[in-house]
Amino acid sequence: MTQKFERGTIFALSNTMDLSGLAAGASKLCAPEYNNADASNLWFWGDFVINVQFGTGPTAGRTIEVYLIPAPDGTTYADGSASYVPPNLLIGAFVVQSTTAMQRMVLRGVSLPPAKFRALVRNNTNIAFTTTPEETQMLNMLPYRTQSV
Repeated sequence: MTQKFERGTIFALSNTMDLSGLAAGASKLCAPEYNNADASNLWFWGDFVINVQFGTGPTAGRTIEVYLIPAPDGTTYADGSASYVPPNLLIGAFVVQSTTAMQRMVLRGVSLPPAKFRALVRNNTNIAFTTTPEETQMLNMLPYRTQSV
């Protein structure tokens, strides 16, 4: 028996306005919910891709953190909001460059909970994300798992 990756469909974990203009030091709980408890999903891992742009180049090496806020019982989400970032739910951080060009960064192999979840993004850079065009500031996830063939 051979093991191979099975790839899911890319999912937008942020709406076009969720991350637009996110201030330096600010956090945002993104609106879209991903249901990884659904029998058609149950993905093991995800690769997270963020597209961001700054009007002024941020300090190189600063980060944009991503947290997964799960609803283990299917309805009640763990604590996490723009005003409270739960350190135990951090999945990783994107390290930015000092540029005003679009930055496309990837977090690989993040373990996904077998539950509904939402993404919380924290801008730990010293510069706000741009506000236009809104669709440039996005967080997406590519879920995957192994399969026997």
